[in-house]
Amino acid sequence: MFIRTSALALIGLFIGLWQAVPHRATKAETALAHEAYTQLNLSCHYWKLDYWETFPELYVPGGNYKSVWEKIREQPLPTYDAASVARARRLFVERINDVRQRIQDQLAANSAILSAEVKATAQATRQQLETERTSYEILVRGSGLTPGDQARVFKGLFIGTTYTLEKLDAATDAARAALH
Repeated sequence: MFIRTSALALIGLFIGLWQAVPHRATKAETALAHEAYTQLNLSCHYWKLDYWETFPELYVPGGNYKSVWEKIREQPLPTYDAASVARARRLFVERINDVRQRIQDQLAANSAILSAEVKATAQATRQQLETERTSYEILVRGSGLTPGDQARVFKGLFIGTTYTLEKLDAATDAARAALH
C-alpha cells in the first residue's frame, strides 16, 4: 500500500512538473492565439463604428491622437438634448449589449488560449459596459438630476465607455504583440 501511494504521489509530482515546463508554441497555436486576441479586440471597435455612424457630424478626420478612443474623447461629444439622447440609445443599449455578448462569446470560445490578464480585463469591460447601459437607462427614465448634472452624466457615458473599451483594446494588442 505504501509503495502504491508513493508511486501515485510521484506520478502526480511528475505530471505537475511536466505541466509547469513551458513549451514553445507551434505556428498553428500562435496563429490561433493571435486570432483569438484579434476577435476580442474587434469586439471593442463595433461600438466605435456605431458611434461615428450615429453621430457622423462629430467625426473630424486627421489629428494626432494616441488612440482612436482618445480621438473620440478629445473631439466634440454629443450635446445633451432630446434628439441626441434618443440617437444614443443605439450605442448605450443595443450596441453595448452586442459588444458584451461578443466579449462573452470570445471568452467562452477561447478561454484556454487567452491570458489571465486579458480574461480579467474582458470581464471588467463587460461589467463596466453594463454599468454604462444602466446609467443611460436611468438618465432616460428621469433621474431627478438637474439639467446640468444630466448633461454631465450624458457626456460621462461617452467618456467612460471609451476608457473602458480602450483598456481591453490595449490589453489585447499587448497580448498579440507578446506572441511574436
